[in-house]
Amino acid sequence: MEKTVRGNMLSAAVLESVNTVQNLGYTVLYAANYGSHNYNLDIYNEEYSSDIDTKVIILPTLEELVRNSKPVSTTIEISTGQCDIKDIRAFIQTLLKANIQFLEVLKAESYWINFDYIEDFKWFIDNLDELIKGNKPQLLKSIYGMSLEKKKALCHPYPTIKWKIDKYGYDGKQLHHIMRLKNFIDRYFYGSENFKNAIRFKNDTLEKEQLIEAKLNHYLLKAAQDFAEMYCNIIEKDTRKLMDNLTQNNEIKEEYLKKSQEIIIKNIKNKILEENK
Repeated sequence: MEKTVRGNMLSAAVLESVNTVQNLGYTVLYAANYGSHNYNLDIYNEEYSSDIDTKVIILPTLEELVRNSKPVSTTIEISTGQCDIKDIRAFIQTLLKANIQFLEVLKAESYWINFDYIEDFKWFIDNLDELIKGNKPQLLKSIYGMSLEKKKALCHPYPTIKWKIDKYGYDGKQLHHIMRLKNFIDRYFYGSENFKNAIRFKNDTLEKEQLIEAKLNHYLLKAAQDFAEMYCNIIEKDTRKLMDNLTQNNEIKEEYLKKSQEIIIKNIKNKILEENK
């Protein structure tokens, strides 16, 4: 697809998610696409059409804070795919665990920021590479754990993908995620690429071609199972090897937590001022 068309589609999906979540009564702080478009692995052909999934970060109300209510974390459907709604408290906690699926949201291809908090939230985006550098041990553990989850799900007949299991014996999307995670380790931990570049695949490369083949279930079942086992074993070995030379820096994590709390306080103050007017 042409870049402008793709960009327009992403922007439309993000705006739809913002409007939908606002109509549910939430105060939206940030919204962005996540998944295949951020990796340049989205597909549009007769075999497959990629969804555009989004994450929307919302701000808690004063009542929720006073009642110490469990932070909102839920998923709804929008016209382009799934919209994952997260209270900033839940989002930050998962972000600080170095979950790569949450880290990527701050380097998304398309995003929206609440006008009242642009400078506040841009700090999260601008300092993401520092957060990742100081959190490499957890990032590796997260990647290894995720690869095992994908391997476990490879042949599991979940209701939404049962048709794939019946047809191919496995879900190629799980295999392509395992391969993608191994590629990220190569490019980020062994190479010199920054996070945003390390998660993206360039066009007309063997790596991207192999991932697309896996995603479309073009491998035979035995080959897919062997590949999943092999890549998970390599990720485990890389994790053990790299962990010996990595240290944890909790100062940047504390900064992220502090900034998120400041945004929550600012929002409550703004709401009180609005009501007094």
